[in-house]
Amino acid sequence: MDPTAREIESVFKLLVAVIFGGMSLIFWLANRRGDAQRLDELEKLEFERRYNPGVPATLSPLEQLRLDFSALFELSCDPRRRGELLEDVFNRVFALGEVSVGCPFERREDEAGGKIDTQVDGVIQLDANLYLVEIRWEEAALGVGDIQNHLELLSSGDEASPTRGIIVSFNGFTEQAIDAARAAIKAGHTIILCTLSDFTHMLAGEGHLDALLRTRINIATLDKNPYASYACEAPLVECEFV
Repeated sequence: MDPTAREIESVFKLLVAVIFGGMSLIFWLANRRGDAQRLDELEKLEFERRYNPGVPATLSPLEQLRLDFSALFELSCDPRRRGELLEDVFNRVFALGEVSVGCPFERREDEAGGKIDTQVDGVIQLDANLYLVEIRWEEAALGVGDIQNHLELLSSGDEASPTRGIIVSFNGFTEQAIDAARAAIKAGHTIILCTLSDFTHMLAGEGHLDALLRTRINIATLDKNPYASYACEAPLVECEFV
């Protein structure tokens, strides 16, 4: 092989080495960037799992709310922790349901400084009306005294205070309590009785909280029935109330 041919061959080999070496460098850098992105994603996922054990990092606000609502039922032996979560969950339930929260939901201590099983109060605004919402988690159904206490709170404030009421009970209401609420409606008050299962169905069906409340208010106002239950598989606008 003459010198010219050898020089051409050397130059060709050098070009091939440079080209493939450059491509290898490009692939290496791309892999490094991909590894860095994957590492960053793993770190974010680990952070979310650390503060929400067992919860996927991609939950929507509604899915997270469903999960937290379900967690309430696992805390029956810890009223204080349950009360904290109940307070947070219902603030988010009403915010997500596009119902204005006039006064955030907060736990209320009893006069002796101890804890009622769990009691959370808040104020919402719906269709220009204010409602005092009382959420009670007790082992027994709420009775006449609970209805009367709520009515006293409604009538004890000034003109800017809520004049309408919503009571949410974990274990429902006695027949006497329902009768007392019905009598209050006939006397001109607006009060509706709900259970936590109503909100469970609403969240499970991706229903609308404002639709649930408006329907209950209409039933209470027109039929003088403060305590309507329903069976529902579709969104709340299609629920059949009984």
